[in-house]
Amino acid sequence: MNYSGDESDSIRLTGPCSQVFRVRVAALVAVLVLVSLVANGAIPRAHASSPVTLTVNGESFSTSIPVQIIDGYAMIPIQDVEFITGGHGTFYPKSGAYRYRSPDLQLLVVESRPQARTPEQVLEQKVPPVTEGDYLLVSVRFLADVFNWEVQWDQVEREVQITGMEVSAEQIEEHNRWIAGWEPEGTEDDSDSETIYDPTDEEMDLLVRLISAEAPNEPFEGMVAVGAVVLNRVESPDFPDTVKGVIMQPGQFCPVDNGQIDRPVLSDAEKAGERALSGEDPTDGAVYFFNPDRITSPSTLRWAESLPVYSRIGSHVFAGQAE
Repeated sequence: MNYSGDESDSIRLTGPCSQVFRVRVAALVAVLVLVSLVANGAIPRAHASSPVTLTVNGESFSTSIPVQIIDGYAMIPIQDVEFITGGHGTFYPKSGAYRYRSPDLQLLVVESRPQARTPEQVLEQKVPPVTEGDYLLVSVRFLADVFNWEVQWDQVEREVQITGMEVSAEQIEEHNRWIAGWEPEGTEDDSDSETIYDPTDEEMDLLVRLISAEAPNEPFEGMVAVGAVVLNRVESPDFPDTVKGVIMQPGQFCPVDNGQIDRPVLSDAEKAGERALSGEDPTDGAVYFFNPDRITSPSTLRWAESLPVYSRIGSHVFAGQAE
């Protein structure tokens, strides 16, 4: 290091040592800036350090994809809690909607929406769900509120700790093996044996009549699809929460307005209604359907064309809500 000038001059560093000094100072400044950004949340901690782990009642709990930290909340696939909570669910990637069903709970969660829904109430989420491939990520805190669990965060171990879950260590081990690709012995898809909605006799009659009137010349799959739209509306926070309420909502279904719903019922309509009630949904979560060849109003046509199309069955287009 060389010093030149008198005492009134600033210190000037020259030569090879000065370059090393400047590099070290720059590196130190960069580290301090990074630490500051992480501490203030500008850079998520999950990206800056080791992965987050999850335990249930003290046992390691596997997830289909790594735990994500979003806005300070641990997020996991909602599908990963099906097995240990005794329920099963259906995820519709096009609409971002996920339906969970168990003997004690029916739950609808939709991507980007902070409100989730049960038949009885609307539930608020601090962080809206996000889609990651074939999975819908929701916050562990939200799941804890729904299922009455306790949640703690261990900063040192970077571990989300769930307690109070009514599940044995053997069931957790079985879950972990299932996540790893193992199918529990005797597992089979029994979704068709359960109903996602328990209609009254009047509601079943209305559903069958609506299917018959809306899809008289449609294939059987199209008849099931009409019934599925009614059930999708029941589970949507934007429509009435009963089959009767959805079907009788003013201005929604032409057969109700023009009286065609009272015509004789087609033979397959009841079977189609039962299939829709069992959870079968050829529309992938649609809440609207229309026949584009029968729309005569320009404004109605513009509205219909603004909707995201989920599927086409027979002469009907099945769609979700406009973004």
